Amino acid sequence: MIAGSLHAIVNGFLWYKGAKEFSDAFANAAASTTISAAGMAMGLVAETFWHASLFSSGFGIGSRIFLARVARSRWGFAEFLEDSIAATDAQITALGALHRPQIAI
Repeated sequence: MIAGSLHAIVNGFLWYKGAKEFSDAFANAAASTTISAAGMAMGLVAETFWHASLFSSGFGIGSRIFLARVARSRWGFAEFLEDSIAATDAQITALGALHRPQIAI
């Protein structure tokens, strides 16, 4: 709950300042909240099993870092694919304009 509030505040501020579109800010806040909640849940599970707060907090932080890295790499790859498709479409359009048949009158 606290992590979600903090992520919402940060992304809401960035939207307010115009640094992000509303949909991007909302998606980033939701994704960050999910990742943080999963990391905290993993830490609580570790604490339940091992009753050692140092180990559980380290496990929770490590889990959050791992999940954030996995999510970031997948989002980066999706953006890369979108950019590649847009560039390919632009090149196809440019090549199509160059190779139009000339009609002799």
